[in-house]
Amino acid sequence: MPDVEPTTAGPPAAGPTTAGPTTVRIATAADVPVIRAIYNDAILTTTATWDTEPQTLAARAEWFADHVREGQPVWVAERDGRVVGYAAWG
Repeated sequence: MPDVEPTTAGPPAAGPTTAGPTTVRIATAADVPVIRAIYNDAILTTTATWDTEPQTLAARAEWFADHVREGQPVWVAERDGRVVGYAAWG
């Protein structure tokens, strides 16, 4: 298993919410730890990806940098100042 750094960030809790509206914006490098946490949760608990091992922060940062360099957008969904989801191609 790769060396995976612990994180306190993660996907939003399931269930009803009284949170404010969700906004979508272009992701920044500062969003990468949360994007990684969301992705790693999907690896471990869903069949949404072919990956089977959690990603390191370095690997996800490289993925983000590749998207930026290639002009491929990465978006995040934000609610009450917290990233709760993301979208990208590839």
